[in-house]
Amino acid sequence: MAKLENYITGFFKTKRHLPHWQLPGREYFVTFELDNPAICNLTDDSLGSIITEQVDSLDNSRIFLFDITIMPSHVHVIFKIKENGSRSESLSSIMQSIKGATAYKINKLLGRKGKLWRSESYDRILRNDKEYKKFSKYIYENAVKANLVESGEKWKWWKQKGIII
Repeated sequence: MAKLENYITGFFKTKRHLPHWQLPGREYFVTFELDNPAICNLTDDSLGSIITEQVDSLDNSRIFLFDITIMPSHVHVIFKIKENGSRSESLSSIMQSIKGATAYKINKLLGRKGKLWRSESYDRILRNDKEYKKFSKYIYENAVKANLVESGEKWKWWKQKGIII
């Protein structure tokens, strides 16, 4: 049976413990989490700001950000990698930019050294508008389901820039 990547230009996948698929021009739902939830609460103002500032710094230069929510021990984000001509940056390099910069700044602020984030992130290519809406709703309702707020729009660490696809 022929492999899917033989039929789709630019599609590739990598695997560490989890499979990571990349397809230029598509949107991604990505979750990354603390290596140990006891390290800190990401929703503390100074820590949440570090994360939002780093993701915002990539918006419109390397990615197009659509949704983000920061939870006490993890972050959910939906974005599209900006294409540069016929090339697009790898998902792993985008995640390294986010996780590496935030780990450095958060560790410095907390006066600690060592691993902050789990090595791998969970990522999913969003296939269509229905999937985008499903994951966007999940991000919106995450703080509600965790009993942190009564409605998603009241969550300080939730942002949606608009519907895609």
